[in-house]
Amino acid sequence: MATPFAACLRADERLECAERVDPAGHAMHVAAAVAWGFAQSVSNAAEGITWGVLLVVSVLRIPKVWRCFAPVVRDPLWLSLLGWSLWMCASMAWSAAPPSGLKPWFPDRWVLTPLLLWPAMGRPWVVLGAIGAGAVVQVASVLWMSWTGVGLSSHMKMESISGFGQLQWQLHCAAVIAASGIRCLPLAGRAVAAIGFAASMLAVVFAGRRLTFLSSLTGSLIAWTRPSARRRVVPLVLSAAALLVMLALATPIGTRVLAVGRVAARSADREQPYVALSQLSGNRLPLAHAAVAIGLRSPIAGNGKGSFQAMLPGWAEAQQSEHPERAKALGSLRTGILNDAHNALLSAFSEGGAIATALLGTALLGLGVRLWRQSAASPTAGAALAVYSSILLGMLCYPITAKAPGAIIAVCLAVSWSMASVRPRPRASGTT
Repeated sequence: MATPFAACLRADERLECAERVDPAGHAMHVAAAVAWGFAQSVSNAAEGITWGVLLVVSVLRIPKVWRCFAPVVRDPLWLSLLGWSLWMCASMAWSAAPPSGLKPWFPDRWVLTPLLLWPAMGRPWVVLGAIGAGAVVQVASVLWMSWTGVGLSSHMKMESISGFGQLQWQLHCAAVIAASGIRCLPLAGRAVAAIGFAASMLAVVFAGRRLTFLSSLTGSLIAWTRPSARRRVVPLVLSAAALLVMLALATPIGTRVLAVGRVAARSADREQPYVALSQLSGNRLPLAHAAVAIGLRSPIAGNGKGSFQAMLPGWAEAQQSEHPERAKALGSLRTGILNDAHNALLSAFSEGGAIATALLGTALLGLGVRLWRQSAASPTAGAALAVYSSILLGMLCYPITAKAPGAIIAVCLAVSWSMASVRPRPRASGTT
């Protein structure tokens, strides 16, 4: 007997079929997806629990909706992510210092998240809106704790709500989703979105992180100009950017940049320019140098998962012996506590070699190109691209984790699936 999926050629049609054949399961699936989207912006523990619920609901629905997965599991970008994750797991077989426990032997769970979300992505804004709502909670917490500037003196002020590193992604999400709302919502909704955008950008400025500031401006610009740029948008964006830049000069962003510049200038007078550049980059330069040097020891297959942390202290000691003036810049690298290169692609190269780097780079950059093309006709794809811009900027400074960066990749990949029509492969010529 033919199933409803037999006549479904497009992604949206398959999702509609999945909703029709299992309406009660669909409602639970959407609720689980919304809860996960909200929780991943608020709490690590809540995110893990809601992800587990989403997993259970997805597995229970498979007997009724498994045919809707047929197009997406063949997506080259998702296969690239899966291949990268499996290769990194396999690399523990030749690692000199493989991580302990069972978890590393399985693909990172965020790689599976797009499949868990997929049957609930008929209305992508439901999940994007939940992520934005959770991020607004973080915005409110930053404004509340940091209004006087006291909370900015210590990152530990944020730890009871979320790790400060994760908080940067959430502030960016709140800003760009609000910017998308200004573009897409009715008049009443635009007023609320405008308030949310102003509050989010103020929280970004208070947080005092240059990359978050740049990501928020970049994402907002994309949200306002895709799918089509309006003439009034350009002066608005330029005015907002100029205002925020001037505001930043009197905030921790400006003061920290100027302070680091002064320290770097003094270091350049006394020591090597390498030290000054290390300070300007937040010690990212020595980490990148180390990742390339360690990766070149086994450039094709990599040194294996966990090897970077084990090899880094020895590399730093050798560098200090050769260049004593770099001792201060290399200090944190000799402790043995840094377990990645703080760069998604360089981390992949140092531990997984050129194979892992190619797989991960194909997935990350390919998704950006796909969303850019889809955003030429779809405001939803434009919003996803705006949120995803933080990944393309941030992967140069951060690894990919199961929470914020991985969650953004998972949601944006699922959004891209819902935007593209899925056509069946042509049949071979012959009798029918």
